Amino acid sequence: KSRTGIRNTETERSISLCTHTIKSNEPFVVLDACEDPRFVGSAPVSPDPQIRFYAGAPLVTAHGYRLGSLCVADTKPWKAFNQKQRQILKRLAALAMHQLELRRSELVHEAMMGFADATELVLISADANGVIEFVNKAAGTVFGYTREEMIGRPIDIIIPDKLRGAHRAGLARVAAGGTSRLAGKTIEVT
Repeated sequence: KSRTGIRNTETERSISLCTHTIKSNEPFVVLDACEDPRFVGSAPVSPDPQIRFYAGAPLVTAHGYRLGSLCVADTKPWKAFNQKQRQILKRLAALAMHQLELRRSELVHEAMMGFADATELVLISADANGVIEFVNKAAGTVFGYTREEMIGRPIDIIIPDKLRGAHRAGLARVAAGGTSRLAGKTIEVT
C-alpha cells in the first residue's frame, strides 16, 4: 500500500522476498540480500541493488488465510535484527490485520444496513435481556422513535403496557432455550 525510497513495486512471485514471508509463520529476515543465494541476481537485488535488507511479517486472517506481508526494506544491509525488533514487526502485522478486519466488518455492516433499510418490514434485534441492539428505518417509522432512541433501551418501549408481563415471560422462556408460543403467528397491537 505504501513505499518510500524503493522504486520497484512489482516483483515476480517466485523471486519475491514477500513470498517467503507469506509462507512463514514468523518474521522473515534477510540482513543482506546480495549475500543470500536465494536472492542474488533477482530483480529486486540486481543489477542495481534496491533491496539489501528485508524484514517481513505475514498478514494472516483469524481463519488462517494469508493475505500478504508487512515488510521493512532498506537499500543498505543491516548487521542485525534482534528478537525485540521481530516482536515489534509481528505486533505491527497483527495491528494491520486488526484494522483490515475492522474495515471488513464495517463493509458487511454497511451492506446489511442498506438491505435492512430498503425493506418496509420492521426489523428489530434484542439481546437475551430484552435490550434493543439493532433496528432498521422502518422500525423507527412504525414506532415513532429514532434508531438512537431505540438502541440500548428495553424492548418494552414498543410493547403496550397490558402485554409487557406476557412479553417478558415469553422472552425469558426463549432466552432460556424454550420455544416461542408466537412463532408462525401474526399479532396485531395498537
